[in-house]
Amino acid sequence: AAHVRTEHVMWALGSDFNYQNAQHWYRNLDKLIHHINKNGTVNAFYSTPSIYTEAKHAEGLTWEARFDDVMPLADDFHHYWTGYFTSRQGLKKYLRVLSNYLQSARQLALLSPSEPCMTSGNTEALCTDQLEAAIAVTTHHDGLSGTEKQAVSDDYEQRMSDGHADALGMVGKILAKMVGVDAVEQCHGERGLNISF
Repeated sequence: AAHVRTEHVMWALGSDFNYQNAQHWYRNLDKLIHHINKNGTVNAFYSTPSIYTEAKHAEGLTWEARFDDVMPLADDFHHYWTGYFTSRQGLKKYLRVLSNYLQSARQLALLSPSEPCMTSGNTEALCTDQLEAAIAVTTHHDGLSGTEKQAVSDDYEQRMSDGHADALGMVGKILAKMVGVDAVEQCHGERGLNISF
């Protein structure tokens, strides 16, 4: 534990497409923890990042403050993934803005006196489902971190844009019905160009 400056060491478990059989893995982890703790020199237990951080903080040490991108990952010789906090700011902001819009649309749908998933003239449901799915996909650890390839980022943006258009239609119909206006176009703003993103 010398390189982590205290006696507290986090042993993170998990990976892409692993640990899918929880009962199997936790049964084995329980056995592993039991045998590690048997000799009394180490105390292994299930924990959380917040408990680990509190234990580190309680040591009273001064820690270096970093203000750059501090999460490089090397998955092979001379293959580094960086830019977790500094890359794809436009996508991250778009995700944040649309997440807020999604929550507002959901709340408005709850206040609506009618079914929120309405059918438009071309028989496609106007709903938040498409936006919810797009946001869910984009918050994947490669999407939100900005480590995805450009074509994948473009796909995320397109999915969110399509979902946003769908949710705008739903919000417009609900507002039109609530205020008694026939022209749905008057009840939602124009998205315009995404120049600021």
